[in-house]
Amino acid sequence: MIKAVCLFFILSFSAIADDVGILSTTQKGVTDGEIVTLKVIDSRDLKYFSQYNNKRIGSLIYVINTFEKENEIYFEAIISQMGQKEKPPKLADNFILKGLNYYPSKNKPLMDFITLNIPIDVKKNMPMWLIILLAFILIAFSYWWFSTKSQRRREKLKKIKLKARADELLGLIQKADSKKDYSKIYILRSEITQFLEYDNSEFNKIMKHLDSIQYQKSWPEEDFNLIKKNFKKIKDDIKVKSGI
Repeated sequence: MIKAVCLFFILSFSAIADDVGILSTTQKGVTDGEIVTLKVIDSRDLKYFSQYNNKRIGSLIYVINTFEKENEIYFEAIISQMGQKEKPPKLADNFILKGLNYYPSKNKPLMDFITLNIPIDVKKNMPMWLIILLAFILIAFSYWWFSTKSQRRREKLKKIKLKARADELLGLIQKADSKKDYSKIYILRSEITQFLEYDNSEFNKIMKHLDSIQYQKSWPEEDFNLIKKNFKKIKDDIKVKSGI
């Protein structure tokens, strides 16, 4: 009876979950550790799908970042095969991967320990202090190696996120054409300064003009047209800062 009830709840949960297609836009064949861009085939917005940032959404896909481009939602993700002991995630959606062929990595998995293939009678040939010293060195080396690898991976993920944010800000400026767009740029001006390169004097001039009118209920047509004209001057030259 208990098993039947549990099965009923599992089937009910599966029935509730929505099927969401994710389509590869970068490459067709991938292996472990590669970064892919996946287009989300669904009508819901960026805010909804941002809940999957830094989460696994299947046996192969680990989402790094969610972004919107030309009214379409995308995942930036790492190909990472789920471990044998890792439990499948419980998600509100059932993601169906399309247009991507996975090829398992040919590299051997990292061993949990190191063996020395030397016939030694430890008790007979090695004093206890030396055994303890070697064990300490091995543990210290393993800790350093794993820490270094984890740090590099975090730095790589951070760089990917920064690049995605910079591209998002660049797109905002290049497509700006309304009061709402210009007001948003004013609010994000500090971030824009951090991520993008542009003509500082011209940009600051626009920001001062925006500061003087943005809190007005309606902008004078003359001011709006001038801001629009000045933005056109910097759109061609603005770009993501080198190193991001």
